[in-house]
Amino acid sequence: AKSPIYGGLYRRAFNSSVTTLDPKDIGDTFSHEVARQIFDGLVEFDSDTKVVPALAKSWELSSDRLTYTFKLLANCRFHASSGAQNQPTRNGGRLLSAEDVSYTFHRLLNPKSKVQRNRNFWVINGAKSFNEGFSKRIEGIKILASDSISFTLEKPFAPFLSLLALSNAFIVPFEDAESLGESFGVSPVGTGAFIWGGKVGETIILKSNLNYFRGRPYLDQIEFPVIKDEKERFSAFILGELQHTDVPNSEFMNIKQDPKWYPLFQESSRWGTHYLGFNVTLPPFDNPKVRIAFNYAVDREGIVKLILNDRAKVARGVIPPGIVAYNPNLQSYAYDVAKGRKYLADAGYPEGKGFPEIFLQTNKDAFHTRIGEFVLANLRDIGIKCSIREMDFQEHLTSVESGLAPFFRMGWTVDYPDPDDLLF
Repeated sequence: AKSPIYGGLYRRAFNSSVTTLDPKDIGDTFSHEVARQIFDGLVEFDSDTKVVPALAKSWELSSDRLTYTFKLLANCRFHASSGAQNQPTRNGGRLLSAEDVSYTFHRLLNPKSKVQRNRNFWVINGAKSFNEGFSKRIEGIKILASDSISFTLEKPFAPFLSLLALSNAFIVPFEDAESLGESFGVSPVGTGAFIWGGKVGETIILKSNLNYFRGRPYLDQIEFPVIKDEKERFSAFILGELQHTDVPNSEFMNIKQDPKWYPLFQESSRWGTHYLGFNVTLPPFDNPKVRIAFNYAVDREGIVKLILNDRAKVARGVIPPGIVAYNPNLQSYAYDVAKGRKYLADAGYPEGKGFPEIFLQTNKDAFHTRIGEFVLANLRDIGIKCSIREMDFQEHLTSVESGLAPFFRMGWTVDYPDPDDLLF
C-alpha cells in the first residue's frame, strides 16, 4: 500500500523455546526478542544505536557524573489484561509511576535473587550481589515524585544509560510482579506495544495493545512458533507460513541468485562472537598447554569459508567489527597442526596417547552441529577423540553457567553497543 494500513498477523519462528519473559531473568536472544514487544525500558536504542527516550521523556546528569534523574511520561499505562485468560490484572491498566521503576530495579538487584544477568547493574546500598567478584555500580535509587526518579552511582560509568536500555531493565508493574512471583515470567504484564496472549502448544501469541502510548501498532498479532530444523523454517517461509526467517547456508547462494527473493534478503553484522569454551578448572583443560594445542588445531578460516560461506569473519579478539575499540590488527592463533601436536605432547599426551575421550557440548541445531563436526575432524588430526553432545538451548546454557561443561560451543551477541559489554 502507498500508506501504512492497520491489521495483519506476523509470524517469526525460533529454533528453540523462549526460556522466560520475566525481564530480570532474561539471558537469551529469543526471550529478549519477545519481551521487547511486551515491555519498555526508561530508554532504548534507535536505529543508529543512540540512546533515546522511551518511558522516560527526559533525563539530567549531575555535574559529578554520578546521579541520573529521569522524568517519566505522563500518559503511559500498563496492560489492563494479560490476554491469556482475559482476566484483569491487579494493576487494572493503571498509569506508570516512579514506584514501578524503583520496584523493578530493587527486584533486579536483590542479592537473594538467582538472577544471572544483574551483573551489569549490581548492587544497591552496598549489599553484595550473588557474585562477590564484581564491583557495585548503583549506590542508591530515590523516588523524587510520582513521575521522577534518580539513580546514584558509586563512580562515573559511561555506558550506564546503555545498560538501562537492556531487557533486564524493562519496567514491570509492582502489583503483578509481586503477586505472581515466579509465575510472572509466563504471564508477563508490561507497557509495550503488544499484550501477552498465551501459548498454543509451543507457539507464543501476542496481541496488539490498542492503548499503547505511542499509538496503536499496525499489526493485530504476532506469533512465535518453534521450528527446530532450519530447513523446515525456510520451507515454511517459502510457503508463506512465516513472514521472517533465517537463511540456511545451504540456501544462501540460491537466494542470492533468485530475482524473486534476493530483493527481500538482508544481511547485517550480528555484533557478536562465537567461540569454543573451556572450563579451566576441570581436567584436561586445567592444563594451559592442552588449551594452546586446541587453539592451533582448530581451522577458523576453514570454518568461515567451508561451513559458513564467508558469512562470518575470523575473530580478532573478543570485540567484533562495528563496535568501538575493534582492532583488526590483533593476532589470533594460526591454524598449525604441527604446533598443536607439539603442545599436546608437551602437555603429556604425545599423539593423543592417554588423553581422555571428551565431548564438545553444543546447542541442538544443524548449524551448530556442522561446525562441531568440523572441529572434531580438526582435533582428530592431532590425536584427540571427541564426540558431540547436543542439548536444548536452555539445558546447554544452564550446564555451561553451572560449570558442568568442560568443552563447549557458545556465542555472545552484544546487549548494548559498547566494548564494556564484551570486555566486562
